[in-house]
Amino acid sequence: MANLKRHTLQEAIRLKSVGEHAEAVELLVPLAETGDTLAQWHLADCMENGLKNIERAQSWYERASEANDPWFSHSLGRFYERTGNEKKAYNLVARLAASGYEPSIFRLGRYLELGFGTVKNATEGRLLVEKAANSGHVFAQRELAVRRLKGEYGWGQVPVGLIGFFKVLVRITVIGSSDPWDSRLVN
Repeated sequence: MANLKRHTLQEAIRLKSVGEHAEAVELLVPLAETGDTLAQWHLADCMENGLKNIERAQSWYERASEANDPWFSHSLGRFYERTGNEKKAYNLVARLAASGYEPSIFRLGRYLELGFGTVKNATEGRLLVEKAANSGHVFAQRELAVRRLKGEYGWGQVPVGLIGFFKVLVRITVIGSSDPWDSRLVN
């Protein structure tokens, strides 16, 4: 039975990847209804990006996040961000950041820098982005490298930014080839 579920999920993901969202949904719904969080997430993604059914997408993202896995909860926060629900996005990401989830620490830093869903606090936001970068989050490291390239840390940091940017590209390749689900790769 487990092999059949895994094969069905793989086929649904393949269908989704080639734009056959309706066919993928047909395979995903039975799996998602059994509580398979990965199927719930893929179903939500199909609903949001393929079928453009935002209400059903939100429902499935929320169900997946009920598993209390930070990856699924962070995905729900990003969904709220994409759909303009700034306050919900901010609150969820802030809760996950408080638990130490690196992608959410980075995202919370960006929210604070931009005033997204909260009062703008560029200093606190920058500290959180730096914290996420120092803990190994590659998107935070990329953000800091780009800022150095732009001269935001002084023109003497531009070469450091260039080297840092190439290091990030290497790290993404190394981490992604060994574990594409590694939280350091979650944006």
